[in-house]
Amino acid sequence: MRRPDGMILLRPWLLLCWAVLILSGCGSEPLRPQQGDAGTRERALDAALGQLGRPYRYGGADSAGFDCSGLVYFSYRAAGLSLPRSARDQMHSGLEIDPEDVRPGDLLFFRFPGNQANGVHVVMWLGGGRAIHAPSGTGEVEVIHIDVPWWMRRFEAAVAVAP
Repeated sequence: MRRPDGMILLRPWLLLCWAVLILSGCGSEPLRPQQGDAGTRERALDAALGQLGRPYRYGGADSAGFDCSGLVYFSYRAAGLSLPRSARDQMHSGLEIDPEDVRPGDLLFFRFPGNQANGVHVVMWLGGGRAIHAPSGTGEVEVIHIDVPWWMRRFEAAVAVAP
């Protein structure tokens, strides 16, 4: 559309673009757990538990050694799901859930300012206050109790990555 002085009016075009952008957000799906079957969580946990005692290795994601996100990546890959490699990306790869609703196989994230993985540590929930992880401190994949104040003070998020 042109004004009488020959200038093009952009206002209707800009309003239309703005409306399309705003409304397109209304139809977007919330993050959901990735596809899998009823046994996905169990297979991932079995894979993780099979790595007990393996050494900690920064950047590791195989039986030669694991870091925290490498253990999660390896375990879910063995169960048939492809997750991002870093803890930070894993935290955004599923549906954030209430900590009271965690089920075995869900991922729990903790904030540790200054650690190697951008301050985020991930563990796999086993149930009964226990989780499996690959800590740099003890040097090997282990099962720990996380229902203690030391861990709870550092809690960041709970995420379901499998149905």
